[in-house]
Amino acid sequence: MPPKRKTVAPQRKLPQPLPQNSCWIESDAYDRRAYGNLRSESGSLRALEESGATFLPYFPSLLQDLFYLLFKYNIIFQEDRNVVPSALFNRALLNSLRQGSLYGALRELTLLDEAKSGLCVLLLGEALVALLKSEKLLTRRDMLDLWDVHKQEEIRERKREELAESEKLLQEALEAAGKKSLAKAKEALQGEFEGADALLRQKAARLKEDFQRLESQAASRFQAQAIAVAQQLDDAAEQAEQWGLTLGTGYRSPPGQKLELGKRLASNEKLKKLARLVGRMKFHALALRKKVFERSSEEILEIERGDRVSRLLPHELLALSHPILCKDFYRRFLDQELLQ
Repeated sequence: MPPKRKTVAPQRKLPQPLPQNSCWIESDAYDRRAYGNLRSESGSLRALEESGATFLPYFPSLLQDLFYLLFKYNIIFQEDRNVVPSALFNRALLNSLRQGSLYGALRELTLLDEAKSGLCVLLLGEALVALLKSEKLLTRRDMLDLWDVHKQEEIRERKREELAESEKLLQEALEAAGKKSLAKAKEALQGEFEGADALLRQKAARLKEDFQRLESQAASRFQAQAIAVAQQLDDAAEQAEQWGLTLGTGYRSPPGQKLELGKRLASNEKLKKLARLVGRMKFHALALRKKVFERSSEEILEIERGDRVSRLLPHELLALSHPILCKDFYRRFLDQELLQ
């Protein structure tokens, strides 16, 4: 028979890192690693990123900024010139959440807690996708304007790369004729880059004016969704904690698994009821483990001779299996000489 092939488990595909020029909140390596672990462990979070990316160009970056806004202790926003214009609407949503009265209550639940912060981001993201689908936050025209600016950003970036490549080739050129032709090409690329940059600034300015008009309406709708999310978050996080703590070992499941469990608990009434029952059973089991079991007050302090079969030593009972010693056992039993 041919040898069996070894089955190799497929490696988990790690999500691609997000571009830093699309994020509004400053982060360090610890923050990025915490959110990266959530993205790699939570399939729901990755699916949400793909779903939202069809509406907003940098929706995954918006989710990351929401996580930092809830998780980090010190919140520092990037300057406008360091972030691409197509992520402008992300800043409006972040400001609306941060300036709302609910932000303080959410921070008390999520500060420096990866699982609760991720669960809140997941619930807020799903609410955002629902609002975008229904065009209650942005109209289809507004979203097309965002994508138009994003496309113009890509064109400008491509022109910038071509210009940088032409400068590199110009420095490496040896012949005079080659340098002359490369210089002309560089001038043409320089003009194309400046034109693309000017067009991008024009579209970004127009987009900023439109969003200033829509910001108050979008903020009120987003804050209303945040209130509903806050009502679900506390119960779902507590129930996920009850499921995530293994009885007797003190082992806590990874934040990504708690995130998945909390998401299911937030949307399934049967699982909520079951989580409450499991939590109640856990407390009873822990109390039972701490309970002192009842023991008999009798203790063996010495060995004596007698005929009480219930108190005989084990080696005395072994004599019953021997054809000769069993007779001696009966004799000593009648004489009350058995060890007990």
